[in-house]
Amino acid sequence: MRICLMGVDFTNANLGCQALGYSMLKIASDICNERGDKLIVTAIVYNAHKEAIYDKNSIEMSYICVRPKSLSFYKSYLHCLSNADMVIDFTGGDSFSDIYGAKNFIVGSLLKNIAIHSKAPLVLGPQTIGPFYRKWVKIWSSRILKKADFVFVRDEQSFQYAQQISGISAMLTTDVAFELPYTVSETNNASEKKRVGINPSGLLWFKNKTFDSKKHVTVDYREYLTGVINHLSNSEEYEIHLIPHVFTPTTTEYDEDCTEENDMQACFHIQKMFPNVIVEKELHNPMEAKSIIASMDVFTGARMHATIAAFSSGVPVIPFSYSRKFEGLYGSLDYEYLINGTSMSTGTAVAKTIEWIEQSAKLKVKLHACLPIVNKKIGDFKDKLIAILYKDVD
Repeated sequence: MRICLMGVDFTNANLGCQALGYSMLKIASDICNERGDKLIVTAIVYNAHKEAIYDKNSIEMSYICVRPKSLSFYKSYLHCLSNADMVIDFTGGDSFSDIYGAKNFIVGSLLKNIAIHSKAPLVLGPQTIGPFYRKWVKIWSSRILKKADFVFVRDEQSFQYAQQISGISAMLTTDVAFELPYTVSETNNASEKKRVGINPSGLLWFKNKTFDSKKHVTVDYREYLTGVINHLSNSEEYEIHLIPHVFTPTTTEYDEDCTEENDMQACFHIQKMFPNVIVEKELHNPMEAKSIIASMDVFTGARMHATIAAFSSGVPVIPFSYSRKFEGLYGSLDYEYLINGTSMSTGTAVAKTIEWIEQSAKLKVKLHACLPIVNKKIGDFKDKLIAILYKDVD
């Protein structure tokens, strides 16, 4: 079974993008193993300098690195499409939008357009659709949605939005990263304090060229995080762990002048203010990050896939939303413990986060009540993929 996998990356600085890729590999591998088929994956990636971690006995993988100005790239891409049984594109989970700039949108949409004209069905994997602020972006996106063979969305808002701009009825499921594997390990917590995991977002902490936080976020993010950590630091009850989810492997020490989208640097900046916090540095892939997050007693973060790692491992989680993708995903799971950074005041956000950390037992009960919804949505997605791959669809 040959799959052309797009819109994910296995060496991306963003572990969330990696999580999508690894989760899809697991889902596709499970399907092929059940059917007795060999899985052959060609990943269309932006960084191909390092192989993904996978079972070489059950998966054969190759990579094509995106080079928009290279003729040889398009030849390789077209060859991949001509041999594929399915093209599945996740667009980074939330990048089928222009909130991260027009250039990112153009490159991703160009690849979609080429795939539309291939013999293999184009599947838009579960993702957020929009928002689109530029008129030409909305028009182009509408055409892609209409011409794609199958469109999956991971939240009700995206379902409604896709229908509004294109008239299609997408298939509503959830994020595949709920399937990301991890290791359960006992923690060495001799102090018996409550372990609070915090994922500081470098996108919001630093001024970023492609994302204007002042345009999208009402909460003063630095004031918010320092307010929460200051409160927790003044209590003997808590042990604070800072867990990055977007960073480069070369980020090993504090950089006072950092302006990049780097969670690890945000962790180092916070540690300068609060020396007693623990920065989790030994993270090499999303599975390791999820394993550490799974060892927390409660977790909050502004990277959505970091919060999904907590939710899917049963850790009470308080997502910090800077985009409607958060409300869409967690709203569709009936989980309401979310900080809306696009509408709340900073003071309210700080107070709510502290209140919910202190009430983590209540959050855990609610989370476990929501998990069957996740399992049902993931199951429906797998069933539909089987039907697409084995030509049993209307």
